[in-house]
Amino acid sequence: MAFTKTKYCEIIKENVTLSEEEAKELAYEKLIKKLKLDLTEGAEIVDIKKETSQNSDGTFKACVSITCIE
Repeated sequence: MAFTKTKYCEIIKENVTLSEEEAKELAYEKLIKKLKLDLTEGAEIVDIKKETSQNSDGTFKACVSITCIE
């Protein structure tokens, strides 16, 4: 038996001065924190996948996928 929950988040823009790696890690931390708020009590995270891609305008897109069991 498998359950899949998809959550779409709003795009948040912030102007800060960080290195590329610092910016990616900050984005991952914020996304993971938001996703963890939606987990039910007793849920256990078994995998976290992080991906980034660069847009044609030079900006980056960060994606986080969390797999958990209850």
